[in-house]
Amino acid sequence: MPHEVTSVPMHDGAASQRLHVLISAVSAVLALLIFAMDLRSPPGINIPALYIIPLLLSLWQLHRRDTFIATAGCTALTILGLFWSAPGGNWSASIVNRTFTVLGLCATALLVTRLRHNLAEGLRIRVQLQQEVAERVQAEHATRLREARIHSILETAFDAIVVIDPQGIMQLANPAVGRLFGYAADELLGRNVSMLMPDPDREQHDSHIRRYLTTGEERIIGIGREVVAQRKDGTTFPVSLAVSEMKFDGELTFTGIIHDLTEQKRIEARLREQSELARIGQMAAVMAHEVRNPLAGIRGALEVVGKRLPAESRDRAVMSDVIGRLDSLNQFVHDVLLFSRPKPPKIGETALMPLFQRLIELLKSDSQFADVVIDIEGADIILPIDPQLMERTFHNLLANAAQALKGAGAIRVRIETRDAVCSISISDNGPGIPPDVRDRIFEPFFTTKHRGTGLGLAIARRTVEQHGGSIAVESTPGVGTTVIVNLPLPESGLATPPALV
Repeated sequence: MPHEVTSVPMHDGAASQRLHVLISAVSAVLALLIFAMDLRSPPGINIPALYIIPLLLSLWQLHRRDTFIATAGCTALTILGLFWSAPGGNWSASIVNRTFTVLGLCATALLVTRLRHNLAEGLRIRVQLQQEVAERVQAEHATRLREARIHSILETAFDAIVVIDPQGIMQLANPAVGRLFGYAADELLGRNVSMLMPDPDREQHDSHIRRYLTTGEERIIGIGREVVAQRKDGTTFPVSLAVSEMKFDGELTFTGIIHDLTEQKRIEARLREQSELARIGQMAAVMAHEVRNPLAGIRGALEVVGKRLPAESRDRAVMSDVIGRLDSLNQFVHDVLLFSRPKPPKIGETALMPLFQRLIELLKSDSQFADVVIDIEGADIILPIDPQLMERTFHNLLANAAQALKGAGAIRVRIETRDAVCSISISDNGPGIPPDVRDRIFEPFFTTKHRGTGLGLAIARRTVEQHGGSIAVESTPGVGTTVIVNLPLPESGLATPPALV
């Protein structure tokens, strides 16, 4: 119990001091009025019983001692009133009354003291409860704030985060999981996480978890590693997977963080390609010096010898074939040099329609493509390109389409603009490209042709990328192939009405 217990209602600071002074003054005035009345009354009249009123007022005093002071004062006035009261009356009755009055004052003081204690204790309990409620509210607010922060982190995390139980069932999946794998949130929760894996990892996943729970053997859990993941559409891609174990409310769960490595792998492949190009460049320089120059001399000598042979001579035909093969070898060296050491494009405003018209006339002049029909559609767009490099690129694409038709079929060239991009598509109705070949057609030195170098499309892609564009191939076996070249438009593209050739 505290030594000084405040009364109820409570007041703080200057207000409590003013209330203390006011109550003390009122109690004193009442006590003096009662004392004055007692002096004027005969001894038999029990006026001192009214001292209970100022004594009760001490209930609202600041300190418990105020009640004892008021009790002592009222007791003293009661005794003094016995001797100073007006003469007459029944003294015996007056002594008995004042004795009971003093006892009543003492009992009232004890009652007030107990009441003050009970009220103060109730106030203390109420304050304590308020503090506990405030602390609980503050703790709940902190918990909600922490949960909101964690939720915000999960919602905005770039990497996919999945929480699973020991049976492999997904309990939580942040939005990045849906973006990365192509699923909606309701398609993930409550399902086995193995749905995000290709075979054979899908079948082995649950056994990995059981083995870890039984033996503690760590194959993935606690160890970051690179694995293959599978999207909703069935496509696979490389990811970095880090799995950690945690317990929440006594329940064991596993948290997996999945980072897409597709872009990293692309950059690594590009770096490897650049490294290979550096080595190819060194080799090409040696070839140009050690092979190309002697080839020119050999070709010249063979031409001289060939002209001396009779026109109907079989050796002259063989000589022509040898010269053709030397030309192919020389072209191969030229392609390697062009691919490994690309020249910076010389940009100039070039109209696409005349460029394609020249290429089409050149292609039709070849007897093996005489039955190939080539149509061109769209507006004549003027682009900032290197006409020599892009003409070589489009010639290669048209020649590939014509060769796929094996001398008979249709090729359509379409020029159109959309979203600040000029799109040039070259389509044929040939046999199409198998998927395994289509995925590799831009690889250097990969070819399906008997006498191809495998550098044509690789050089075409490099040339398009030098101009800030992109190239893609769409093909359906048995239907045909479309090559799409996207080049950025200038600030103002110039166009003429559509033309057909």
